[in-house]
Amino acid sequence: MNDQSLLGGFDGLPVGSNAQSINMAANTPWAGLDYTVSQDMYTPSTWQIPSDFMGGLFADTNPLLSGGGGPFGFLRIPSTEIGVHRIGLEITKGVNDTFSVMSVYKLPLSTVGAGAELDSALVPSEPVSTWVPGLLAAIAADSAANVQRDRYYNGFVSAEAACPLRRFAFYSSGRPAFAPSLPSPQRALHVFGNITGRAYAHPTMTQTTDGRGFGKYTTVNGFCFCPTVDGVPQYQCLSQIGADQGNPCSLSATVLALAAQPVPGFGQYLPAQVKPFKM
Repeated sequence: MNDQSLLGGFDGLPVGSNAQSINMAANTPWAGLDYTVSQDMYTPSTWQIPSDFMGGLFADTNPLLSGGGGPFGFLRIPSTEIGVHRIGLEITKGVNDTFSVMSVYKLPLSTVGAGAELDSALVPSEPVSTWVPGLLAAIAADSAANVQRDRYYNGFVSAEAACPLRRFAFYSSGRPAFAPSLPSPQRALHVFGNITGRAYAHPTMTQTTDGRGFGKYTTVNGFCFCPTVDGVPQYQCLSQIGADQGNPCSLSATVLALAAQPVPGFGQYLPAQVKPFKM
């Protein structure tokens, strides 16, 4: 036998074989497909590739993309999907009378440097058998969770006066239980909805909902916010108590704003009268 099989684990047919008596697809879901085997070295064989193998990574129909086997060594990544930059194959050497099996090993979705081996520590790509089979289920679970969360937080898109403070609290890492999902489900639906079946989740990034991807901010008056970085002084946030002109964050400007009085140098109420609210 050959020491290396076709991609998918099947041995293939020699030129001139009788395809009717030696059916590679026998005892498989594709046993009824038509195919012809060339009788010489100059005529191409004609194979009917099933629609299962025409699907890409997010179609979840081609068993080869999950590291499995099949009688058709055919891989296809549609141009409308997220690009696979390199396909890593592995050969499992046969034992005794069995022939070796070639299968898909890795499908890195991020760029890989020229000459880098897919199994090196420099390429953070897991074997397809560990993540491709559960990919669609994971996307669906994230989507369902995001729909539930955004339905709950839908009130925060209102244009009431307290909205700036709520918005800053929502997009801050200081309140892990009060934060949106990252990556943005809305943006993921807009950009990748065509390949995820309109899922409300990102197709390849693990989402977080504890605000760890946001910065930290402090506020002394409810509408002036300053970033906080451990060990890094934020001198731009300091303001003199009576610094009215050009500085709406001073103490005197804050008092005027809370009283709905014009802040000198700005002409308008800054901000509008702040209403108390509960987080």
